Amino acid sequence: MEFRTSDSFKNRIGEAIVETTLVNFGYTVERISQLQKIGLTEQVSTPDLLVTDPKDNKQTHLEVKLRSTEPMKIRIEKSQVDFLRSNYPDALLVSVSSFNGSINCLEVNNPVLNDDNLNSESFYELELLANEWKPLWNYFPLVQKGDKTDALWYSLKDILDDFGTNRITHNKENDFFAEEKESLKAYIQKHWHPGMMDHNIHLIDPDIADITDVWEHALAIHAFRFAFEMCGNDNIDHPAFSQVMDKVLGRIGEKYITIPYQDIKKALTEHPELYKRLQELEEQVSKTPPYDAGNVMMEGLLEIIPPGIGTAYILPEKVSDQSILEVDFYTVLRLLQRRNCLYD
Repeated sequence: MEFRTSDSFKNRIGEAIVETTLVNFGYTVERISQLQKIGLTEQVSTPDLLVTDPKDNKQTHLEVKLRSTEPMKIRIEKSQVDFLRSNYPDALLVSVSSFNGSINCLEVNNPVLNDDNLNSESFYELELLANEWKPLWNYFPLVQKGDKTDALWYSLKDILDDFGTNRITHNKENDFFAEEKESLKAYIQKHWHPGMMDHNIHLIDPDIADITDVWEHALAIHAFRFAFEMCGNDNIDHPAFSQVMDKVLGRIGEKYITIPYQDIKKALTEHPELYKRLQELEEQVSKTPPYDAGNVMMEGLLEIIPPGIGTAYILPEKVSDQSILEVDFYTVLRLLQRRNCLYD
């Protein structure tokens, strides 16, 4: 039976999700780690978990499988099912989905585990949408569907997301581990869509790209998805959407362009009509919801201030002998708008 480290890691996550859920509702859960020998050569692992009901002390063995994509099918080796049937006839096969948090169970002696569902590699291929699969609470009634279960799943999901996000966002100073390019490739293929092109995130071919480029592309997709979750579909073109992306990508706070708002006000005092319009703009901004206030202010300033008024400075992006560039307020505001920044 082939066994890979990545499979072990996924299974441990699945076990932890099931264990946490059951313990949270009062069950006692033990992890089973020992191996039992079949004959003198082949080894088949015991079930993953042993669950004890606090009411009647009934014990149930669980064999846990984790799916990271949208759950439609699950594969399990025939030899493993045969072993469980012979030695743990009470066992349940448990499918955990990190896609939507669902946990479904199938009795190891269920008739659906028959040769009709056996493929050429001696694996059962089972439809997770079939009626034979039952939710976790069907076998463990102390687990109640509702707010407590949902809150637990969202808490676990936040932990998983934090781990994945940190791995994506903190890779610049670390070597990539084995199979990471395949993981990044899968992430890009799963999450990229044409709407990202408006934010300069085009589809690349990870097979021919450098691993660093693939990582940076995955990070850009991650930043877009985070901004989409924060801002929503209706605000994709809003400057705040790009600001959120820039924050995730580490682009906020570079301070290459600065312009004190008070300098703008002072410069416009020499132009009474423009200053009056600025005061009207301030009044409008004060009545605007905070989410839109920065955008209203920026667009209003660009309508009020003509080219040639005021002085601002653009610093070189990196430390160098390059001179600081002097520009007017209109130019620097245009640059600030293009970089999705607001003002000091």
